Amino acid sequence: MFRGVLRDQRANPAFLAIGGCLLLGIAQYFLFRINFSQFFQGDAIFWMYYRFRTFGEFLRGLVTLDVAHWYRPLSNRTIPSLLFPLFGLRPYGYHLVVFGFFFLTSCALFHFVKRLTGAVHVAFLAAFYFSVHSNNVYTTFDFAFMPDVLYGLFYICAVWFFMEWERRRRHLWYACSAACFVLSLMSKEAAVTLPAVLVLFHLIFIRGNIIDALRKIWLHLAVFAIYAIYVAGYLGVGGGDYMLVLHRNVLTNFTTAVYWAFNLRRAGLTPTRVAPDSIVVFLVIFALVQLIIAISLLFRSERKVIVFGTLWFVVGLSPMLMLSAIGPYYLFLPMAGLSLVIGTTLGKTYESLSARSRMVAVAAIGSILLLIWLSCRIVIPADMANDVALGYAARWASNSATDILRAYPRPPSGTKVYILNDSFPDLWRYHGLGNLFKLVYNDNTITTSYRSLGASPRSGENSPPLVMKAEAGHLVDVTSAFRQDPRRFLPEPDESSFESEVQPGMVLRVHPPEAIAGRDFYWLSVVGIEGQDVTVQYTINRGPVAEATFRLDPSGRIRFFVSDLTPPGLYEFFRFRPASGPPSRWFKSDASLRVINRSVR
Repeated sequence: MFRGVLRDQRANPAFLAIGGCLLLGIAQYFLFRINFSQFFQGDAIFWMYYRFRTFGEFLRGLVTLDVAHWYRPLSNRTIPSLLFPLFGLRPYGYHLVVFGFFFLTSCALFHFVKRLTGAVHVAFLAAFYFSVHSNNVYTTFDFAFMPDVLYGLFYICAVWFFMEWERRRRHLWYACSAACFVLSLMSKEAAVTLPAVLVLFHLIFIRGNIIDALRKIWLHLAVFAIYAIYVAGYLGVGGGDYMLVLHRNVLTNFTTAVYWAFNLRRAGLTPTRVAPDSIVVFLVIFALVQLIIAISLLFRSERKVIVFGTLWFVVGLSPMLMLSAIGPYYLFLPMAGLSLVIGTTLGKTYESLSARSRMVAVAAIGSILLLIWLSCRIVIPADMANDVALGYAARWASNSATDILRAYPRPPSGTKVYILNDSFPDLWRYHGLGNLFKLVYNDNTITTSYRSLGASPRSGENSPPLVMKAEAGHLVDVTSAFRQDPRRFLPEPDESSFESEVQPGMVLRVHPPEAIAGRDFYWLSVVGIEGQDVTVQYTINRGPVAEATFRLDPSGRIRFFVSDLTPPGLYEFFRFRPASGPPSRWFKSDASLRVINRSVR
């Protein structure tokens, strides 16, 4: 299969480029088509509901943050805005569009590496490893991961076009590179690392000094400055679990990312996978061999490509290393750099074997690529089916939509749905923060609340809620039984199972004590649990107890934006504990936060 690509430059370059991309597309399709039958996961449902309704909304999105406090006008909302009128809640069309952009990104990497190295076989090997990587089960799943795909596409093109400008000195290439940087920043915040990669490219391949490199990217630096001042500074993008903080988790995140980069997972330092032992052994051997070859190439002419690809991986990954935790899909853009290294090491192996026998070289490299593809094909189904950001969430959403429609085909406008989800506390995430049923019924007046978030049905309501109970992946209608005896479904917590104490030096604080939804931030800080996870129990307006876990920075703080989606009322944080501590031992707190509706203020 690979013989047509693994040949020298005497063949027709256009034919090799088309053939290489065609092979990439075939390998990707038969690997990731498992995603095509899946429903939407929670983030996709959320952005489908908060999609742009008019072109005017899109234009306002270019200068404002979205409802989740992100600046991603090209990625989060654009795809559902264009496709929802065509496909509604039928996911297949969305999957094809997402896969198309993923394929386009792979082809862009192929052509960039081909231009950088002048070797089609190296370009194909790099793009192949990038394309079939098991982490891409995320980026090909649905449009919730379009921020990663789009920022990766524009980022790669920005580096490619900058290289063309360095070689050809035509200002159109330079302008296109800067424009791609803008588009990448409008897709995901992690694109801020691009100027550093361009500086590295100049220093490694063009030579010169750092001042000369910075002068060469003046337009990119101007874009970066505008973004930093307006989006990061004035608008204040991000917050919560996505705060960038230098702490001890940086090394843990980096080690985890290196394992992921070679299709592995880890338990301590032991490589793991949900796969036969033979697969794990192959992946470990492959990783070790490639690392050894890469180190040996540092003393040969290929060292520039090895160094550049490695630094691209590290620099592209650097913002995510400062998060409380990372996910495999965060490696999408950094993997472009590491794939450049892998393409070079495999390419050198092919060249060494080809000096003895072209047939042996083709057979050896073809076998390695086939084993990589088969290994990823074996591990991907379990990754997709069990991950709460992929198949698990999609199954819950699909089943919930079917269950609610079966129980109530046409509920009246203004219907309230109350879900008893103590056993599945994250169900609200799988429902797109409670927006699934609004899409199912095409009715914005339907509201959904969840017991795990501290919500409770109010007595004396004119329209009692429909009550569903989450059980074994489905929603069961318990409305009649609930109305007869609510206390059966809303038991008070057994306080005897909690060991609450007041201990000097262990204090939870919330500042400021009042925040306006859609405008303000607040800080949650804990003295005595710095740089760790803290679990907090709280109530909203004295309703059912809710629980959440947060990662604190080294100073013991975490900042939250109070979005328009935050229910107004009094939040009382009455108990907390280190997340790693005994689940029954808690520390008392009297901290509170009053959230005020912006329209009221």
